[in-house]
Amino acid sequence: MYLEVLIDSQKPVIYKLNKPEIYLGSLATSDIVISFFGISRKHIKLIVQEKVCFAIDQGSTNGSYIGDAKMVPGKRFELSPLEPLRLGEKVFLTLLYEKGEQVSALNDPSVVLGKTITSSEKTKVISLKELEAAKQKKVENKRKAIHAKRLIEAKRIKDEKDSFNRLLKIVLVLLTAGVALNYAWILYSERIVTKFYPKKEIAKEVLFEGVDEEGAYKIAPNLLIPMDEMPIHLASVKCRTQEEKHFCQRIPSLKDRPSGALKVEQNLMFFVDQGKWLKVARDTLDSYVQKKSIKSEAIDSELIARLVFLNFIRKSMSGLLFASHEKNIFYIVLFIKTASGPEINRIFAIKGPMIPILIDKYTDPKMRSTKNFKGFILTLDEYYQQY
Repeated sequence: MYLEVLIDSQKPVIYKLNKPEIYLGSLATSDIVISFFGISRKHIKLIVQEKVCFAIDQGSTNGSYIGDAKMVPGKRFELSPLEPLRLGEKVFLTLLYEKGEQVSALNDPSVVLGKTITSSEKTKVISLKELEAAKQKKVENKRKAIHAKRLIEAKRIKDEKDSFNRLLKIVLVLLTAGVALNYAWILYSERIVTKFYPKKEIAKEVLFEGVDEEGAYKIAPNLLIPMDEMPIHLASVKCRTQEEKHFCQRIPSLKDRPSGALKVEQNLMFFVDQGKWLKVARDTLDSYVQKKSIKSEAIDSELIARLVFLNFIRKSMSGLLFASHEKNIFYIVLFIKTASGPEINRIFAIKGPMIPILIDKYTDPKMRSTKNFKGFILTLDEYYQQY
């Protein structure tokens, strides 16, 4: 009686079962040593009794299988030449009743015995061979067919793995190229911003002459965007052009729709959610109420809207304007959210060069310490228009 051991797609090795008990496993002292991934130190035990061979799983980690059925550890199963025994995933054991080929000795699969089984030995292994020659030939052919099928399956799995690895490499290359292109675009965008918006900020020394002349602060009525056009601009897509992105990326409160920056000709419009700035205005008013610089009954929606506008200008616009903005008209459009959608509440218009002056006036400690805070806020109206 013989045992064929097939490991993955390697050449099978055949052992003569000449002991009543034979142990298979990765342990060096096993009768048949199988050094392969997934094979336990003591994986399985074979019991040889005349013409019958039984297999007992020794509690292996990856299990032993007859067909698709997993063997119960410690329970005896009879082996058949028609049904190979699988250890783990890729080790197959096939029982043979005769083999006229070279056979490996137990406990040393690297040593191949240059010995052919004699007729007398064949008689000792199985006496029914001559009576069942046709049946044995069929078993042999089936075993060879199974072996060929395993080789084909192993090649298919290898080809699939190679294809997957190639696909993975292509995906990684594309991802790397995408990241590189994105990074390059960011650098290019920054250069565009630097080119069209010089880093030299608008300051007092770069303001054009004539701002102190009477009426220079105000915007001619025919240049103002009509009130009835603002809802259309509020619903428009914002933060698309490079100049719009310059503000949207640097002012956090403009990142959530319908907030945002929109340029129409020489007009730059900022749509601001008034609700997000109410706390800043309330905190400012509370501090002046405590100082008695303003009476609580003097606080109304007009004053709150002015403070929202001034605080937005001071906190968001400082440092974002360049010399190229001196010819722009800026609109700060405050909207409130209602159940039916956003509604415009107040519109403030101001010339570009007036913004740094307004910030300077509003943040001047001497001006803000006035005993009449509301009166101080109203005096700043000369720098902008509200409608």
